[in-house]
Amino acid sequence: MALSGDQTASGRKTFSGGITITRTTDAAAASDAKPALIVGGASTAQHIEIDGNEVMSKTNGTTGGELYLNSGCGTVHIGAGLNVTSGQISGRVSSGSWIHTTKNGALHLSSQPTSSSAAAVVSAKTSSGSWGICTLNGSNNLYFVWGSDTNYTNGTNTTAQAYIDNSGGVHGAVWNDYAEYRATVHDVEPGRVVVENNDDTLSISTERLMPGANIVSDTFGFAIGETDEAKTPLAVSGRALAYPFEAREEYCAGDPVCSGPNGTVSKMTREEVMMYPDRMIGTVSAIPNYKTWGTGNIPVNGRIWIKVI
Repeated sequence: MALSGDQTASGRKTFSGGITITRTTDAAAASDAKPALIVGGASTAQHIEIDGNEVMSKTNGTTGGELYLNSGCGTVHIGAGLNVTSGQISGRVSSGSWIHTTKNGALHLSSQPTSSSAAAVVSAKTSSGSWGICTLNGSNNLYFVWGSDTNYTNGTNTTAQAYIDNSGGVHGAVWNDYAEYRATVHDVEPGRVVVENNDDTLSISTERLMPGANIVSDTFGFAIGETDEAKTPLAVSGRALAYPFEAREEYCAGDPVCSGPNGTVSKMTREEVMMYPDRMIGTVSAIPNYKTWGTGNIPVNGRIWIKVI
């Protein structure tokens, strides 16, 4: 059967053999182009338009509509993959696209990764960017990074914060000490010394040479043990900033320190070190002359660096 021109069929029609439609007009999202096949009714109502390589759902001649593929039935199989432009789909995608998995989660495949850019990112999105777990081009490490959506999309300026190397080692980027969260009787500001109370709580130190002394830290890169009760981070290794009991100019690198009044650290004499080695918190590392420290601009506030032992 040969037909020419526009045709409209009403009712059920059965054809034996093939049907070839030679019309080459493209379906268009914003215009009523009337391509080769219109299914579902007139172009003024909800319908599907089909041309040589497009299938479009439209609510009228110029407005797109929702398209359902196998809704409520089985799995939809896609051949060689999908090219995603809007990112609102899951599946195999081309580089440079986003796969949004939840409201605040996404997977990004960088289009042109560099040595400092994320090659693949699983991210937790915020109002100004995303925290990502990713690989970096040319590296076998797993990185935890921060960047804006533009950073990830363009493959530039993501900042490596910490990473796990391919041997299982954990590297902590820019911060100084390792901390353990503990419960304190009262809130204690960072840099103060607290001592054990024998009941798994700590209180601010009140005198020199108190046993079980620790420094409250605000410079830690890793921390363990936080609970509803344990909210105070204590430095257990590395360096921490502490308030000195004696004048700052009396301290030198290498000086051993113990607890002091009002949560301070105090210099120990050589005799005290020999008699009370268990009371030593650590040794002086540096007397800083800067006002703030680190990428978080931590206020130094007259404190000194103590290497915790």
